[in-house]
Amino acid sequence: MTLVSRYVLGMRVDATSYEDASRRVAQWAREGRSAYVCVATVHMIMEAFDSSAFQRAVNGADLITPDGRPLVWALRSLGVGDATQVRGTDLTTHVVERAAREGITDRAVRWHARPAGDVRSHPGETLPRGAGGVPDRTAVSPADARGRRNGNERDPVLGRAHPVRR
Repeated sequence: MTLVSRYVLGMRVDATSYEDASRRVAQWAREGRSAYVCVATVHMIMEAFDSSAFQRAVNGADLITPDGRPLVWALRSLGVGDATQVRGTDLTTHVVERAAREGITDRAVRWHARPAGDVRSHPGETLPRGAGGVPDRTAVSPADARGRRNGNERDPVLGRAHPVRR
């Protein structure tokens, strides 16, 4: 699967779509491969510009989606005419629905998201069985605003996706 990427102020942004991104995550889950996805915003570009460590962490992601509309404009101005916005909240829905359709139940996709805004969620929350066709082994686990996953773990990268065995 070829992926077209461009660098915006030193940070990589991938030209992807919901279909492409969810297909990649499902493939990683089927392979039992640990991978991470960053959902990029303009704020992340500026943080990556200011911090080389953060830039390395983001650029090391397996996939970096253009969540912010200005990043789509940047991709288009850098020659990717068909670039589209791939918002993290919508991507999560696409990934979970694909996992349900493809029967990916022995390797769930777990998301650890840390959006730029304040997050008031419950780390480790598991979607109820049958919710919207979601397999009972699919977990969505957003981080809190400080980036902690389970209260004491630190995830140095935004938007980490893990195949999880239960």
